[in-house]
Parts: sequence; structure tokens; C-alpha cells
Amino acid sequence: MNEEQLKTLQWLGEQHFEEQRALRASEENLFSWSSSIFLGGLGALTGLKGLSDASWSATWRLLLIFGIIVLICVILLLAYLIHRNAERNQAALTSIMTQVRQTGAAINLPVVADDRVTRELYFFVRWGALAMLGLVTMALVWLLG
Repeated sequence: MNEEQLKTLQWLGEQHFEEQRALRASEENLFSWSSSIFLGGLGALTGLKGLSDASWSATWRLLLIFGIIVLICVILLLAYLIHRNAERNQAALTSIMTQVRQTGAAINLPVVADDRVTRELYFFVRWGALAMLGLVTMALVWLLG
């Protein structure tokens, strides 16, 4: 492999590394935003239950629950798409690093020391916890009646 190809692979590796960092930041921001939404909703619903003796009709409660289900589905879909893109990007980055290492040249990219199983477990635990927050919010909405 000539010098020009190595420079191209190095540049491509840097681009994939930066994209990986941006995807992780996007997932962090999505989780932070969505958990804030649900925790704020939990606080508002518990405050409403304690302040008001009026009950909500079943239609309003079902409408709110449907809205929460849609919100959870959209958030989980976005999280899945970000995660899938991060996995594809990680595979491309690994391929580039393998090609450069086969030539014996050094690559100037930081090595991330996490494996696929850990990333998958972290993804499912994190977003499963958020889905549970949504279920608790739905239960509180139902109890408003």
C-alpha cells in the first residue's frame, strides 16, 4: 500500500472516529432529554394528584396514555437508529484500522476499549429503564381518575 492510500485511510479513520463521537453524544443527549421529560411528567402528575380532588374522564386518561405510548415509541426508534448507525460506523472504523495495521503502519486514532456485548447491554438497560419510566408515567395517568 502506498503512502497516498495510507493517508486516505488515516483521514477516513479520523472521519469515522469523529462521527462515532458525534453519534455517542447524540445518544447521550437523547437519553438526557427523554429522561428529563418523563421525570418532569412524573413530578407534574404526582403534584396534580395531590392538589386536585377532581377526577379525569377515562377518555382523557386514555388519550394521555396513547400520547405517552407514541412518545416512548418515537424515542426508542430514534435511539435504535442512532445505535444502529453507531454500530455500522464502528464496524467501518474497525475495518479501516485493520487495513492500516496489516500494512504495518501506525494509525493515529485513539483506541476505544469497549466490546460489542457491553455496548449492547448498556443500550438495552438504558433504554429499558426509560421505557419503565414511561410505564410508571402511564400508571400515574390512569390513577388520576
